[in-house]
Amino acid sequence: RAFVRLVKFLEEFDYLRGRELLARGQALAHVRTSNELVVAEALASDTIGDLSPVQLATFSSSLMAEPVRGRQAFSPMPLDPEVGRRIDRLAREAKRISRALMQRDLDLPVYVVDNYAGLVQAWAEGAAWGQIIERSGIEEGLLVRHIRQVIDLIEQFREVPGMPETFRERAREAAFLLDRDLVKEVF
Repeated sequence: RAFVRLVKFLEEFDYLRGRELLARGQALAHVRTSNELVVAEALASDTIGDLSPVQLATFSSSLMAEPVRGRQAFSPMPLDPEVGRRIDRLAREAKRISRALMQRDLDLPVYVVDNYAGLVQAWAEGAAWGQIIERSGIEEGLLVRHIRQVIDLIEQFREVPGMPETFRERAREAAFLLDRDLVKEVF
């Protein structure tokens, strides 16, 4: 029964029409993350299609960060206002998706969390690792792990069918901006 409810949800939210995958369904089928419905929404709604590489890296952080449980152990850093607006817009859509899933008794993760976004932005802009760690107070391993996850997601974007070549190129550049120094050395 859960499968039937899921198929109906996917049809109602334009992921699927009969046996045909629509744009959201294509995105959903090509990303590997626990937050795939929100990632697919971001890709299919063109929320991120025109972002610069730094903005794309920053925005992608909000798709990978899981909700903080308990007290946050670091101070966030400022982020690009345009990226913040887009994250807020996607967060509203994620709430709508979450409500629809709950109404159908489907338990799938849906979240948009911008806690790390400013730190990722600073790193993508070329800030020194020590400066980010000192200013935010974040544990280094936690940030390295998060940035590695963001890089993995951005690299997946390049494989989603139907994405313009210009977007794929910006995704490649965003991953390159993040995959440097300590982040690159750890893996």
